[in-house]
Amino acid sequence: TLIQSMILDVRTHHYTSIRPERTSQLQPENLNETAPEFNSRWIGIHAASVLNGKSIAAAELRKQTGVTLMGVDRGDETFYYPKGEIELSTGDRLLVVGEPRELAYFHALARGDVDFQDSRKATRF
Repeated sequence: TLIQSMILDVRTHHYTSIRPERTSQLQPENLNETAPEFNSRWIGIHAASVLNGKSIAAAELRKQTGVTLMGVDRGDETFYYPKGEIELSTGDRLLVVGEPRELAYFHALARGDVDFQDSRKATRF
């Protein structure tokens, strides 16, 4: 139906068509200025990382590490609030937000020092 189609369109575009204009002006690149209480960092994906070749959805970053992904910087393109189907690859830089311990674990994961199965996650970081 027309209503279901409209709802799907709004959801697909992350509700941008109904958000106030001001919301689109806040970009994650100024996250520390906008909300200094947030711990955010740009972290690069290394070739040895288990994240290399995984889609954002398949990586389940928040579930696995606790961090929230705010952006992906790839060469001359930056994707803010990236979609789940984006595949992560070596050289991508990810803007993540989290507690210092979560960021440390994510950084080790991005370097390839640990993987999702690493039992040291809870005690080492």
